[in-house]
Parts: sequence; C-alpha cells; structure tokens
Amino acid sequence: MNVAAFQARLFDDGFSFESLLEVILDFHLGKAFSTVEDIIPPSTGVFHPNDAMAGYEKGLACNVNFIRDLNFWSEADQPVLTLRDRFNIPASSGPLLIKP
Repeated sequence: MNVAAFQARLFDDGFSFESLLEVILDFHLGKAFSTVEDIIPPSTGVFHPNDAMAGYEKGLACNVNFIRDLNFWSEADQPVLTLRDRFNIPASSGPLLIKP
C-alpha cells in the first residue's frame, strides 16, 4: 500500500491514483480487482491512511521519477543508504521489515 502511494507521486497523469485505487480495492475493500487470488488473495482493512501519506510524501521528496527516468542497472550495485541520499528519499522511522 505504501509503495503504491510512493509511486502515485511519480506519475504526472491520472494513472498514479488509479494504481493506488487498485491496491485499496484489493487490500482494504477485499475486492479481487488486480490480484491473482491464488497467489495474493484480496484482504480487508489493510489501508492505513497515515502510512500511505508517509509513502506519498517520500515520493514528493524524491528527486527522480523511478518509473520514467531510472536506469536500474546503473544503480543496482549501490548500497541503499547511498541511493536514499542520491535520490533524496527520507528514511523510515519504523522497522523496514515487520516480523511475522
């Protein structure tokens, strides 16, 4: 959900919020809109507005459009902290991976 919000900032057209809406339909309303049910089943109640806004704000702060302008292979060997600095992506305040 947060990645979709981050990416929503990267588009200059209506597709950004269309992709975010698809994720909300799948993982907040439980509609099988864009998921493949046998791989990632839809669920409910996963949309947390504050977390999504934090992702969107990180997208606003970013100085490159990862979808349109990034050459992945030229950056693939760089440490994450270097990439955060280079692309002006604020650090996350919470854990990066939540334990199951």
